[in-house]
This record gives sequence, structure tokens and C-alpha cells, in this order.
Amino acid sequence: MVRTYRSRTATVSVSLIASALVSFSVGCGDSEVSRADVDAAVGADAGAGIDVQDASVAAGADGGGGDGRDGAVAAEPNILRIHYRPGEGQNVGDWSLHYFGSAVDQGAEWAKGPHFVPTSAGRGYVDIEIQHPESSLMFFPALFPAGGQDPIKDVETEVFFDRAVPHPTLVGVRECWIAQGRPVSFDPAALADALDAEPYHVRSPGDFIDLGDGRVRFMFRVNPRSTGTVSVWSSSDKSDLRAFAYDASSEVNKNGLVVDLKEIAADWEGKTFGFAIATALADKTDVTPDLSLRPVAYTIPSTNAEWARRSVFYQLMVRTFADGGRAKTSTAATGGGGSSSTSSGIDVSEKDGIGDLVGLRNKLGYLRELGINALWITPIFKATSFHNYDTLDYFDIDPAYGNQKDFKDLMQAAHCLSEDGSTIPGCTRINLILDFVQNHTSNTTPWFVSGLDPDDPEHAKYADWFVWADDYTNMFEGIHPWSPGDRLWHCRAMGGDYRCYHKIFWSGTPELNLRNPAVRSMMKEVTRFWVENFDVDGFRLDASKHIDQFDEINGIPSELHGTHVWWKEFNAFVKTLRTGEYPILLSGENRWDDVSAQNRIVAGNIEAVSDVSAFDAQTGTWKVNAFADDMDSQFDFTYRTALNRFLTGADYEAATFETPTLVQYVNALSSDLSRPTGNSHRSRHFFARFLSNHDVDRPASMFEGEPRPVLEGRLRLAAATVLTMPGTPVIYYGEEYGKFGRNDGGDSFIREPMEWVKTVAFQEVAGHREVDIHGDGMEDMCVGINPFDPTIKFIQNEDGVSVEEQRGVPGSLLGFYQSLIRIRHEHPIFTDPATTLSEEVVANDLYVFRLENKALSVPVVFVAMNRSATSALPFAIEGVDLVSGDEGTSFEMSPLSVRIVEPRN
Repeated sequence: MVRTYRSRTATVSVSLIASALVSFSVGCGDSEVSRADVDAAVGADAGAGIDVQDASVAAGADGGGGDGRDGAVAAEPNILRIHYRPGEGQNVGDWSLHYFGSAVDQGAEWAKGPHFVPTSAGRGYVDIEIQHPESSLMFFPALFPAGGQDPIKDVETEVFFDRAVPHPTLVGVRECWIAQGRPVSFDPAALADALDAEPYHVRSPGDFIDLGDGRVRFMFRVNPRSTGTVSVWSSSDKSDLRAFAYDASSEVNKNGLVVDLKEIAADWEGKTFGFAIATALADKTDVTPDLSLRPVAYTIPSTNAEWARRSVFYQLMVRTFADGGRAKTSTAATGGGGSSSTSSGIDVSEKDGIGDLVGLRNKLGYLRELGINALWITPIFKATSFHNYDTLDYFDIDPAYGNQKDFKDLMQAAHCLSEDGSTIPGCTRINLILDFVQNHTSNTTPWFVSGLDPDDPEHAKYADWFVWADDYTNMFEGIHPWSPGDRLWHCRAMGGDYRCYHKIFWSGTPELNLRNPAVRSMMKEVTRFWVENFDVDGFRLDASKHIDQFDEINGIPSELHGTHVWWKEFNAFVKTLRTGEYPILLSGENRWDDVSAQNRIVAGNIEAVSDVSAFDAQTGTWKVNAFADDMDSQFDFTYRTALNRFLTGADYEAATFETPTLVQYVNALSSDLSRPTGNSHRSRHFFARFLSNHDVDRPASMFEGEPRPVLEGRLRLAAATVLTMPGTPVIYYGEEYGKFGRNDGGDSFIREPMEWVKTVAFQEVAGHREVDIHGDGMEDMCVGINPFDPTIKFIQNEDGVSVEEQRGVPGSLLGFYQSLIRIRHEHPIFTDPATTLSEEVVANDLYVFRLENKALSVPVVFVAMNRSATSALPFAIEGVDLVSGDEGTSFEMSPLSVRIVEPRN
């Protein structure tokens, strides 16, 4: 490709073939300028990081033009030249630039972005033509290894063309510079100076982790080579001041500095302490002003939300569950509000195709009929995205779903309360937990907007509410939890400078800084608000294992680990908000769906099962359930993997490779919970077990393509394993009638509308079906999926997969779910924590396990599941099958069938 630039004194043609600079020609007289001439002219850019600019620099000595700015010609296409310096030992020519955004009409195709043109000293550059200079270009340097492995990426950032540095001689060309792991700079010296500088100031001085027992882990950041002290006092005259020293060996940026406040004041509880941090690097020093902290005292709760262990949960997304009417105000993303009101935020006279709180309240009867007595709804707070996992306002409802009155009405109906607060006779209480995202927010929340912008009036208040890169941050370091090639940071342009913030999921979800006591206090206040004003029963904690990702990366033990310490503190707090029969539940999204983890868990070789903080330094052992000390419950993704292997018979087929069975896996986790740790709360911990949720493919689609009887048989086996084994079962909406859904290019296809009716109206659009919300049968069906892509892929007309087609039909999958849920509720052996499991038959076609609890009136139950050919139970047993009602001394098993046999004494 030949690109022609117009200089202020000459026309320059630059020929780029692949990623090598081939030749330069200057249209000024007949002179030809070599690469060597150009390097000589610009001083070979050895120290300043300036790459080849253009040959007119060399020609300027005899070409006239004075300062090189005379004789400018008509505007040329806008070119952004991005200079890059990778890490030591890396070849810049191996790196390419992946770019996208509104500044260009078309971004780079994945893995096919332009490679950096090598210049000198390991540096290189890429030129990108900008069609819309007023908009931002998003990009990141990337290294795509041979063989198709995942790429290695540098930090994603943005540049506005108009803010880049004008090229000194080329009209229409602007430049910026990047050193690996550093933000974009508009200073050409950045490629050298940014890495050679020796900062010495104290950063994040107010951050600390409260250990709850009088100890505080200060989390300030300094130059790794510096020495210094943390001075702490409690008296106004500082007469009891103690200085705690650190040096380079302390690695305070990684470990923090633990100070026991009891050494200063034995009566530390409720007392305010002052502190100041000093640092020195050679002849440079820095001392913070006097700061203060008030430590929090807490102990691990003696109570647990046992009601949840006995419950059957139902997970749904309000947006796609049931439409109760039209929202009276606009959605959160575009303004409007869902604040408290004396009237509903939903106009029930007209539907809008978006699920809402009124529609959910109208369907509580269906959930009670199914046997559900606990409900988990995905986020309903104001947010930027359709899924609401990027919170804008933790204290208000997304107006698309209604307002606070609608939510209060829902809670009263779920709790069987009449308008005057009295209990409705004969009504089954449904406890409701909210999805609570403490790990991150939206990048448009006022907290982040103020914290990002130094000129914002509230910048000082929110500046430390998020995790910002500082002088001591190399953003290229740090392993991403599930995508090793990704970075944990994103950079935003702020005037002529850049601010880079910690993110794990995507640039629109900056991570909150839970090392900041103000953020911790805010999360408690959010919780108090929803419990005290609306009687919420608990919280599902989204992304709860990522609260302090850097402690995870650095291998900090769980007793000091910011994630684990926070959840202990938070759990202690929420248990004070309600006592009695229904303590507030905390259930975390902590465990990964790790195929190989099953083997290690059962074998005891569990170093890589969960996280590095699972190592117990005191006992020298690895803990399987690292979060069992922190909260009531956690979602067991690994169980889902074991279950999938069971359904296909893969666990039996691979038995020679020590692949554990379901019972072996469950028993291994239970055994770890009984391991003595000095935490009585741990032994009462339980797992939430599920077939699918809003992030993973639905089981019906996982076995799609099988004949319908075989598919339904597998779904019955799946339901039986979740509803008869220990742990809290969680049913994802639509699962009970075999709803399909798979991530085919978007997770909205796992979140398609609940199929209340058998007939819907579709319009074919680009291979998907666009729903006409005014079509036949749509009066009870929500179609508000992703508002930016309102199409569906998996809903069919009259295919047998809907509530209408299965409700009340003998032998239906929906009816089977109702039976299993009823059996679970009626027999405490399935939910009592003292129940033990043992295997009776492990064969290719037949799997039988035994539940036993001698303290119960029904002490033994056998669960038999047949995976293939017709067979009979290989042992005599007199009893009754709780599923079919059959009685006898022997039981035949048809293919893909389930029997739950209660022996007769």
C-alpha cells in the first residue's frame, strides 16, 4: 500500500509493504533521501522515542520554508500515528493494533489489524486513517501467537484525534505514544522516560482493610525500593504514637502493612485513630497529612440463613419474565426515574413487551403452583445495559420495571401480606433475594464520572472509590482470572491526559475500591435500605470472588485477603438487620465451572481448584471451599460440569481416569465443610446447585438434536439430580418446561422471553425472528430482550415448549418438576444437613444412590436413575416410588427414568 502525505514543504510518499518501511521519496527537486539519511536527520530517536517522521526534515535544510510551517496545502485525510514500545526482549513487528470505535467507519478485523512498523530501539508505529476526528478511537496492541492460541493484549485505551500531537511536518497527521503497560502519552519522550522515572510519593494513603479484631491492614502504595513508617495514635496530643516501619523487603504494595491497634489502645473498639504515612527514596521524601480511621469490630455470625437450604429457588430476569403493562417513564439509560411514589410506575392498560414488577407479581400464583418458595431476580436497579449488571443507582429501580411502590407491592404479595400488613391465610411465603453487584458499577454512574474528572465538584469525594493505576502500576502485569491474555485495566482520555482504571469484565464496568472504608460503608447502607424499607430476604452476590483481584494475584492468605475479609465483615453486618426465622441470606458467585477440578477435589490434590487464597497457612492444607467461612452459600458451577458428564454417561466411561461420580464430588465438598477451622459458621455452609443460569447454555439446547423422548428423558434425569441431592436447587426460568437457549453470538439468546403461550407472531429479520409485540398470544409474553437487538432464535410456535402446552398435562416435564419439588418439600431427608450420601449402583446404564438420616422419621431414600436400556433395580427392596406411586418389592427402570424409593419398615 502506498500512502501519500503532504508536508508543509514537500510531498512525501511512504510505501508500506506488510509491516516494513520500504522507501521514501521527496517531491522537492530531484533529491532522493535514504532511510539512513532520515535516521541521521532525526537523531535515530534513540532516547526520545521519536520514530521516523518524514524525509522533509532532512530536506528542510535546503528546501526553504523556514520553520517548516509555510506553504501548507489543502487538508489531507486525518491520520493517527500510534507509536509503541513493547516490553524488553519483545519484537515490536510481532505486535499488531486492534482498533474500533466511532472515529472510524470500520474497525480492524479480529487478528488482522495492521502490524507495527519497526523503527529503532525496539519501537514501531502504525498509521490509522480517521474518518470522524471528533469521536474517539478505541484500540489495544495485541500479539497473536501462532497456532490460534488466545492473543496477548496490552491495555485497551481511547484517543481523540484532535487531542493528539500534530506531526511537525506532515499535514493531517497526529501522533501519540505508548510504552507497554502504560497509558497513552502525547509526549514523545514517554517511551523512554515513563519507564525510567523514579516516583517516590505515597499513593492511596487512605486505603485499608479492617480485619475486625483490632488489626488493620494499611494498603497504601509507594516506590518498591523506598523505606518509611506508618505512625498511628489515638490521643489528641499523639502521646501514644507508635511508628511501624517498612522497607523494600516488606513489599507493602503487595502485602500491605498490618498494624495491631490494640498495641496503642486496648479499648480500641469505637475509637478513632490518627495516622500518617512517611516514605523516603534516597534524598526524596514524602509525608501524608494526618489522616484518621475508625476500626470496625465484628465476629463471624452464629446464625445462618437455614431457610434457604430448605427452599427451592427460581431465578428469573424481570425484563423477560412477564409483561404487566407499559412503563410510565423512560428507561434508566435515557433518563427518567423509578423512585418512590404513591402510584405504580406501570400503566396496566397497555403492554409494552418488557417484563416488569407488576407482571412478576401477577405470576406469583404460577410459582406457588410449581412449588417455588424462594425467588432470585437478576438486577433491577437503574443501570446502563439491558441486563442491569452495570449499576447506575443502587437506591432506585430501573423505571422500565416500575418503581419502588411496585417493588414494595411485589414483596408484600410474595410474603403473603395484605395491604394492612396481616398475613393471608393459606398463602405460601416466597422469600425474595436481589442480585447485588458490589464488585463494579457502570462507567456512567455519578460516582465514577466524578472520580474520573479532576474538575468535577465532587471529585475529591469519589476520587478513591475506584481502583486507578498510579506511578507504581505496570498495567501489563497481573493475570486475568479467566482470559490470561487480557489486561485488568482500561484507559480513558481526560482532556490532554489519561486516567486508567481497573476492570475485569469490560471497560464499561470499573471495579469499586473496597479497600476504601467509604465504599464499604456505602455497600452496607444500600443493603440496609432494601432490607429495612422493602423487607428483602437476601442477596446473591455477583462476581463476589473478584472484590480484591490483586490480593488474589499476589497469593494473600484468606485471613488477610481483601475479598474474604470483606465478605466476613459484610455477612456480620447483614445478620444484624434481621433476626428470627428468616435471617438475611448471602449467596456468592464464587466457584468456577472447572472440568478438571472434580478430579482434584476428590483426590485431595486441590491446589488449583478455586484460588490461591484457598491455602490455609496455619494447617498447611488446601481448602476446597475457600468462601465457606465468609457467607451462607455459594453457587456450585463445578457441580454442573459433573452433572453434564453424568447425563451423557461420560463419568462412567472415563472411570479408569478416576473421574468422580456425582456422589463422590458432593461428599468431598461436604467433608471439607466439616474440617475444623475454628469457624462454626463454616459447617452450616451449603451450595446452590443448578442446571443453567443467565450466563450458560440451557440444558435443552445442550442436548438439542436428540429425539424428543430422549431429550426430555435427559432433562428429567438432570432435574432429579439437582432436586434430590444436598444443596439448594435453583431453577432458571423456563427450565421446568424444557426451554431452549444457547449463546449463539449473544447471551440474550440464553435470556429469551418466558413462553407463557403456545402461539406467537414473528417477523423474519436477518436470520433471526423479530417479535411483533401486538401479535396473537402476546398479551402475557414479554419480548423485551436486548433493546438494541430485539430478536429471538429459540422460541417456536406450538412446539410443546410453553407453559400453556404443558400445564396440567399428565406426563409433561412441567408436571414432573412439580412432583419432584413436592417430594423435596415433604421429605426433610433431602434438605437436612445431617443427611449422608452413599452409592449403591454405579454402572453404565444405572446409577443408584442412598440418602440416610437416622434422626428423621423417613431415615432412608433410594434415588435410581437409568441412563440407557431397560433394567431392574439389582437388589430387593420393599417400598413405594414417590414419583409414580408404584409399590412393591422390585422396581423396573425404563430408559431415562427416575425412581425415588422410600423403603417400608
